Amino acid sequence: MTIRYPDRVAQESIGVRIGLLYDLQASWLEPRFARHGLSFTTFQLLAAVQSAGKSASQVEIARRLGISAATLSEAVFALVKKGWIQQSASATDRRVKVLSLTTPATKALKAALKEVDQFEVLVQRALSEADINRLAKLMDAVAKEVEQEFSTGASSR
Repeated sequence: MTIRYPDRVAQESIGVRIGLLYDLQASWLEPRFARHGLSFTTFQLLAAVQSAGKSASQVEIARRLGISAATLSEAVFALVKKGWIQQSASATDRRVKVLSLTTPATKALKAALKEVDQFEVLVQRALSEADINRLAKLMDAVAKEVEQEFSTGASSR
């Protein structure tokens, strides 16, 4: 699959460039994840469950992924059926569904993360160490600004 960089992108259009890199990353990782029985979206779901830890309620995972609870329910159902996710009632509120990874899912996620590391090597080949450090700081600043926008509720206006 070839994804071409747009011929005309405004000099200041950072969002387009971020989107392009996301598309390139997904296209590069998708066939590698497939070797481990994962799609890119399944990887994202498993990674979200793992990073949420013991507080991995379905509602929290849906929020982290930016999807509706109904959409997540379909994916969770498929992964429970596959034996990759366990779904249980919360100890504090029986209505809340808590998600956890099974051993096969943890192994697949670990293998997929090695593929992500290889993509990181590919990306960093294009940059000097100073550029990597500067870019990381700039991206952290942008992420912080966007997260603050979400936390204040301004993004829904």
